[in-house]
Amino acid sequence: MAGGPPNNSMMSPQNTQKSTFLLRWGILISAGLAGLLYLRTLAPSVATLFDDSLEFHVVIPILGVAHPPGYPLYTLLGKGWLTLLPIRDAAWRLNLFSAIWASLTVGGLYALTYKFLSRSPLALLALTLFTVSPTLWQVATIAEVYTLHLFFTTIILLLTLLILTTDAPVDRLLLGLSLVVGLSLTHHRMTVLLFPGVLYALWAVRQNLPRDFKYWLQYGVLLVLPLLLYAYIPFVGARVGSLDGTYHNTWQGFWNWVLARDYRVFLTGNPFHIHRTLKDFVHVFQSNLGWTGLMLALVGLLARPRWSGKIWTLWVLTLGTHLVFVWHYKVADIDVFCLPLILLAIPPIAIGSECIVHCVSQPLRRLPQRALYRVIVGVVIAGLLVVPLGEALKRSYTLWPHLDRSDDWDVYDWGTDIMSQPLPEGSVIVGILGETTLIRYFRDVLGKRPDIRVHPADREDERLQAIAKHIHQGETVYITRPLTHVGEYYALDALGPLIRVRPKQEDDHPTPSHRLHHPFTPAIVLAGYDVHSRATHRGPVVRVTLYWDVIAPPQDDYKVSARLLAPNGDVLSAVDDVPVHNTYPTRQWSPGERVVDVYDIPHPKAPTQSVLIILYRAQDGSEVARITLPL
Repeated sequence: MAGGPPNNSMMSPQNTQKSTFLLRWGILISAGLAGLLYLRTLAPSVATLFDDSLEFHVVIPILGVAHPPGYPLYTLLGKGWLTLLPIRDAAWRLNLFSAIWASLTVGGLYALTYKFLSRSPLALLALTLFTVSPTLWQVATIAEVYTLHLFFTTIILLLTLLILTTDAPVDRLLLGLSLVVGLSLTHHRMTVLLFPGVLYALWAVRQNLPRDFKYWLQYGVLLVLPLLLYAYIPFVGARVGSLDGTYHNTWQGFWNWVLARDYRVFLTGNPFHIHRTLKDFVHVFQSNLGWTGLMLALVGLLARPRWSGKIWTLWVLTLGTHLVFVWHYKVADIDVFCLPLILLAIPPIAIGSECIVHCVSQPLRRLPQRALYRVIVGVVIAGLLVVPLGEALKRSYTLWPHLDRSDDWDVYDWGTDIMSQPLPEGSVIVGILGETTLIRYFRDVLGKRPDIRVHPADREDERLQAIAKHIHQGETVYITRPLTHVGEYYALDALGPLIRVRPKQEDDHPTPSHRLHHPFTPAIVLAGYDVHSRATHRGPVVRVTLYWDVIAPPQDDYKVSARLLAPNGDVLSAVDDVPVHNTYPTRQWSPGERVVDVYDIPHPKAPTQSVLIILYRAQDGSEVARITLPL
């Protein structure tokens, strides 16, 4: 059929050799260029707090249990990768691990597109759109499971297409397909969405396959054997467990985890009240492939004669199962679950490009002027290259600050700041799961402050209960973020980025390096201060620690403005906040306590001479008092 997959058996040895040469170099070049892009924009270490990437940065090095369904293959492969590449920190190596699988996916997709659907150089256009699609780019630069799943998806599709199109015996292909599907099932549940397409392919070539039970038993064993990797979960579950503590190492707990039963609610219900329309999914494709790429994909799918009939059916069936899934899966981050759909759109883009070139060039073949024919066809091809690539370039330029993670040091610097504080031995840090996971990365993976304990609690009432429990047990407690009403029950002090929580009646009255006695109001006196410069990857920060003595109950809610001044008195940078990291309003202060208050002011390149401290009313911004402190 015209436009279908090439019949390799009809090729001359010279053409076959040339085809193999182009295929191999195409795979190497496409994967290599993608790898260079992802390596250039790779996150340098831990870079996120509130997604799964940080969890994998901890779970894989310590061989723990990841969130459902557990990802045993990814965990074990990642641990092996860390062992084989002992450079830099574990987080960077795991980020690189994702980039490598993304690059291999691009190379495999080139093989799939070139060998079966398109020999045109325009196939490179489709691969470029896939490589720079923002959703893939984002997950390729941090530790995530999606790039390995995309790699498995590509290999499964490639093997399935080989089974559909080859005239040779398919025994080895079936062995490879069974093993890869089994491995993929130990990694990501979306593998089951490929089953209808795979089963269709086997049905389509059924006349070439024996119906002997023993023949199929070997493939069944090879498919099931990798699933034994799930035994890893109960094996380590008794020792480590999951980071959030919700894994129960029982028979029921194991199956709940592996089958991810808690996630079924996103298919059977809508806990986040998410309502998506067709327009939302069009936006997902448009934001990743551009309008031109989306149109080319539709043209390619509708250009039925350009496909082999079996391959077109396989592709539409696989696209359909994934579309049905993402339509019903009510999660917030649906973009990452659309990645297989974006991958499946790449061969149709190549087909659509060829179809347009064919439709334009066919009527022009009769032109007597061959030069004019070549010029027109060249202009069409150039337009098909320039327009979508221009869209991709513009999109990448606009999103570059978000896609380039190479300077994302904020999370790492925050964790380093926490672990460098003089915390008493055995202190407990209470915070939301992402924050305590970051602390565990520094503690369990990097080996810093192994005595520090963490208590993850996402809800505010759970954090208040955790504080009460640990204080009742006589432990030193810190929290990582503002907490409503905590200042009504406890006295609070800042220690670096943390907040010390203690009973109201207990106060050790820490001594400042620079002592003062400067009344700001009749109720509040500045008893002293500390100033030091702290290095971060974004530049130096001046940390000002203020010591407030409370003489009487304050009558107003005050805020503090801390400003760095130039020698001529100009304000270079400033920070305004409610005392103690926006957690301890002055109305909650008790007479007799000393409140330790911290402000981090970005240090500009200009010379600085002093820091100005202003106390003002939160209600109307009116100034109460000020003092200038020398650096």
